[in-house]
Amino acid sequence: MSIKITTNHQYRELLEYYDLTEKEQIDNNENEEGLFFRYKECAYCLSDFMVFTDEGEGSTFEDWDASLSESAFSGILVRVDHDCEKIMCGRFYS
Repeated sequence: MSIKITTNHQYRELLEYYDLTEKEQIDNNENEEGLFFRYKECAYCLSDFMVFTDEGEGSTFEDWDASLSESAFSGILVRVDHDCEKIMCGRFYS
């Protein structure tokens, strides 16, 4: 089973809780101290993602920093820029 990754390679700004809309704040009220970003019309908290700690060279996810599973076969990938101010998103599925 091969894993496919799609991304537009565009960085998005990381947001503070107060930058979110009122609805997004209600949906994320347990993460008031976190960093957020918008992707595919949803706001995500960066702390909800699992960090890759030992992805070796040649690994499917070697260019990515963390993931959030949406199902057993798909999820969202993130890559944080060097200044930790922006984030790139992608989707993986098999």
